[in-house]
Amino acid sequence: MVDMKFWSGYYSNKDNLKKIALFCKYREIVIIRKTKKKDYCTRPHKIFKPEHLEYWIDRLHLKETLFDIYRSNISIKLPPLPTRLDQLKEIRPEIDRRYNDPKYITGADYLIDIDANSQDDEKQIINWCKQIKRELVNKGQNPNHIEIWTTGSGGAHLNIPGKFDLDYVRNTTKDIACKLGIPMRNPVKIINEKKHIPKNGEWILVKDEKKIKYPSKPHIDTGIWDRRRIKRVPFSLHSKYGISMKRID
Repeated sequence: MVDMKFWSGYYSNKDNLKKIALFCKYREIVIIRKTKKKDYCTRPHKIFKPEHLEYWIDRLHLKETLFDIYRSNISIKLPPLPTRLDQLKEIRPEIDRRYNDPKYITGADYLIDIDANSQDDEKQIINWCKQIKRELVNKGQNPNHIEIWTTGSGGAHLNIPGKFDLDYVRNTTKDIACKLGIPMRNPVKIINEKKHIPKNGEWILVKDEKKIKYPSKPHIDTGIWDRRRIKRVPFSLHSKYGISMKRID
């Protein structure tokens, strides 16, 4: 159970707001408020300064309400946004259009999301991230640009800021996971229009699709490489555990 006194104090701290706001710039921001009955999602938000974050925290009473805050993996040029909550959905079609128009896209991070079954998985997942990082360095990525973040739930994100092709990210990540034997949510790769599965570090042609095994968590989330993918904002608190997202490398 999250201590609401700690929660309120964390989101009242100016230094925390400054760190969170820094990672919100140039991204579509999504806030999901938690209640006993249901979750309430508001998007899109634009947060470029700590004052913008503080405004929405006060406006949505987020010091008294558990919530999660996410940012788009792709950075885009956002249009002017309405201040009324009931008008936010009216701008969504325009933002969706911009995600598919190269002239509005300013970046697309290399993201690997490793989901945990419980917080006990964190040590194993961090070890996987370090192995993946070494493979990416061997492929020419600058080690100083590769970030490893714990999510607060036992999982982790491996992130490289930049402007990457999503198909490249998908194929490279699957090949590395295959080589290292790291479980994937959907352990299938299409090669020459045929399904292959990882086995002993190689992609093997699937002859009987019933034999494809979809592993439980912890595993790499292979459904994340789409233009509208969102990810947890660094230094924000996890609504279930009250633990902040932190960089560990």
